Amino acid sequence: MPEEKEAQNTQEETKKDAQEKPQQEAKAEPAKQSGGFKQMLIPAAVVLVMTVIGFLLGRFLGYSGGPSKAQAATEEQKPAKTDSADLLLNTASNERVWYYDLEPVATNLNEPGATRYVRALLTFEMSGQSDQPKGIAYLNERMPIMINLLNIYFAGLGIEDINSDKQMKRIQSELLDIFNENLYPGSKPLIKRVLFKEFGIQ
Repeated sequence: MPEEKEAQNTQEETKKDAQEKPQQEAKAEPAKQSGGFKQMLIPAAVVLVMTVIGFLLGRFLGYSGGPSKAQAATEEQKPAKTDSADLLLNTASNERVWYYDLEPVATNLNEPGATRYVRALLTFEMSGQSDQPKGIAYLNERMPIMINLLNIYFAGLGIEDINSDKQMKRIQSELLDIFNENLYPGSKPLIKRVLFKEFGIQ
């Protein structure tokens, strides 16, 4: 009999444990969930705080509210951009011309089956009505444009297009129009003549 009672007590305890275990697990589950949420929340908060600090430091240390002194100095050293309308002299001129040399160009000619190129050095005869110092500054600023125009023009020519005096005069006339149209659009053309200082074919 005592053994039966012991067995009965053991069964009751086992039942009790079985009933209490799910309740304990159910209580522990929310605790685990809230603990996991806290563990994720802390790194997220740290990242957010660090981002805000980095942003504020960048704003205060890296940005001064305007261009730096070095940028301002560079801007001052740049030549003032001149408009083509500002190149004319204000006073009456005696039409004394002046000359401007372009950088030399060497361009392949349009010759299929052969590598031939032209090397040219041009000089502009400028109108005496234009202000020379301003005109030189204006042309210096546009030197890359002028070299590009020359390269494109000569690349479209073949040997037969440049083999006589008549052809060379035609080239001078065409270049005069091209340069005046591109350098002085909508205003008085200031280049009077295009002269060949050097011209060679190889």
